[in-house]
Amino acid sequence: MINNKVEDYFVQLAGLLEKMEVTCYIAGSYAMGLYIEGTSDLDITFIFKHENYMDNKNTILRHAEQFKLELDLMFFCENEIFMNPSSKQVREGILSPKVNGRLFWGKNVLDSWNLPSPKDYIESTIDLTLDFIKEARGLNYLDLPINYPNENDYFKGYIRSRRGKISTKLLVCIYTWIAGCRLAVEKGLYMPSKYDVVSEYKKHYDDGEYLATLLRYCRDQWGYNIPTDDKGLTLLHHYCAEALTWEKRFIDDIYIENNKVNTLIGGFQNG
Repeated sequence: MINNKVEDYFVQLAGLLEKMEVTCYIAGSYAMGLYIEGTSDLDITFIFKHENYMDNKNTILRHAEQFKLELDLMFFCENEIFMNPSSKQVREGILSPKVNGRLFWGKNVLDSWNLPSPKDYIESTIDLTLDFIKEARGLNYLDLPINYPNENDYFKGYIRSRRGKISTKLLVCIYTWIAGCRLAVEKGLYMPSKYDVVSEYKKHYDDGEYLATLLRYCRDQWGYNIPTDDKGLTLLHHYCAEALTWEKRFIDDIYIENNKVNTLIGGFQNG
């Protein structure tokens, strides 16, 4: 169910966009019909006709501050996405609107935007996964071998504040995008969202139901919050304890095998 606040946001946003040369896509859970009030982000991508869009961007951001919604807003200009399609930011920001997004405003400029090459997509997905692993540790670089973010914490340091709220979302992102990397490298599949990852991963790997259960509990039952019952706390502790095994498998089987360990591109430093 979508509350009036979300509807009001989109109504007012449309009024702002009338005065701008911009295309707007809604992506993620809202576009896929999986949005949960108070739990899900609203993923919105704006693609401006011209490069000098900062004033319009700031207008959109100021408008968003009026609404207490979890918003993930991304901004591009047309030249940026077509002239530099393999950049990390463009690949991460445009793939989901292209594959399963919904056009909200303007013309569909992504019809002529090509998907990144398999090599570029794999590198982008690896980088995204590394970003989540680094975020869990509050670091810009990781030393090998990695350890738990906080060995002495009940949740091993994986339950952190994101956007001012203690949440299990980072743990879910680590698990799902490690799985997404595996699908990209081993199966050659493009995965625009964590929901696509979970659905597809179950078709190919024996631990697919394990991943699906994590998303089902963290998102659907707990709303990415910390559970309050003993059974839920024990289950969350288990997933946190197992996360390091998934991370190490990702580093050994995917990151190192893709010859990135000495480049520093993904954020590792050795020594």
